[in-house]
Amino acid sequence: MSRAAVGIRWSRRYTVATATGTDPDGSPVSDTDDEVVPGDQTPAIDLTKSADLTSFDAEGETITYTFDATNVGNTTLTDVVVSDPLPGLSALSCTPGAPATLQPGESISCTATYDTTQGDLDAGAVDNTATASGTGPGSQVVTDTDDATVPASQTVAIDLTKDPDLAFFSAPGETITYSFTATNIGNATLTDVVVSDPLPGLSALSCTPAAPATLAPGESIDCTATYDTTQGDLFQVTTLKVSCHSFTHVDARRHYFGDGATIEATPLDELVGDCAVLDMLDLGPNEAVGPGRLEKAGAHVKAGDKVLFKSGWDRHRSPRTTEFWLDSPYITREGAEWLLARKLQTVAFDFPQDYPIRLLLKGEKPPLSDMATHDVLLRNGVHMIEYVVNTAEIRAPRVLLSAAPLKIPGGDGAPARVYCIEGLT
Repeated sequence: MSRAAVGIRWSRRYTVATATGTDPDGSPVSDTDDEVVPGDQTPAIDLTKSADLTSFDAEGETITYTFDATNVGNTTLTDVVVSDPLPGLSALSCTPGAPATLQPGESISCTATYDTTQGDLDAGAVDNTATASGTGPGSQVVTDTDDATVPASQTVAIDLTKDPDLAFFSAPGETITYSFTATNIGNATLTDVVVSDPLPGLSALSCTPAAPATLAPGESIDCTATYDTTQGDLFQVTTLKVSCHSFTHVDARRHYFGDGATIEATPLDELVGDCAVLDMLDLGPNEAVGPGRLEKAGAHVKAGDKVLFKSGWDRHRSPRTTEFWLDSPYITREGAEWLLARKLQTVAFDFPQDYPIRLLLKGEKPPLSDMATHDVLLRNGVHMIEYVVNTAEIRAPRVLLSAAPLKIPGGDGAPARVYCIEGLT
């Protein structure tokens, strides 16, 4: 806050004294004298501005500002008002109404609201300054200013998809048309967006809007290019683009914990070997699996075991549908702690085992602590295999489990071919 105040010398009190008496002749006599007691006038005002949000991450969030202007001088202030030039700010609502008259120590309190914009997200903050002013004795104007900064939580990200119009080709000279879509999936505007492809012989890319483009959140640039196959292209080479966590895969601790081991450091002997099968074919949609349910199905579990859940969930809901995720049974935190207490090496799940996984599909961002199995098991070194299918085919209570992930240097997980063999344990 920046305050301007004026000091004025003033006459606080004026008094006149009178003395009277009678002289020897009986005539009255008198005399008077006056005294001025000076004082110091110090008109001053103090403004405090605050916001109810500590940050924002989307346009349209409402910030409520509070402005408190206090007479911190020793004289009455009149015509006290608070102003804020922020474009888009609502009118200030003040108590008492403005312009106000404030005795020393009294305050005027105002509020106003502001809806954040995409421009605020791109700028990184909403930052502005308000001013309070009032008039003291002698028409002297005093002012004070204060600002409030609400930072933006910016997420900068882009997603590219590339698709050919041909599934295969069988001769040189066939034309493949490639489509490229680059989408701004963050919450801040991206500039200088371009798409490139180094394939020799590919035509120039034609893009809408033209590149380099500026993309607001959710906007895309669409490009096309053509390529004529050659004799050398007839050797079939398949390119695989896949997430390390696409369907059946092994999680490395690095997946959730920045200091955790990556996938190539995961010992294979902890992913391959004797495994106890938990028969839960009667699990229903959205059923919570806690210690009681696990105790019933896992009486044969031993310390050091690997454990495989057999719910046959892929028979209830197809993995190709959203219902597979939204209707899934899930492990409670107490259930995860039951598994941890058994001193297991590895747990394989055949359903989306943490309840918040379904929330991710809805765009929500649950805290890590809500992801029960990740927070309890993975945090404590128990390996996790996710989204196994065809478990309903297993008949034996114990099997030989094999889950060898791809050895991806620095990977936080990896796709795996998971299978079990009955009769070897």
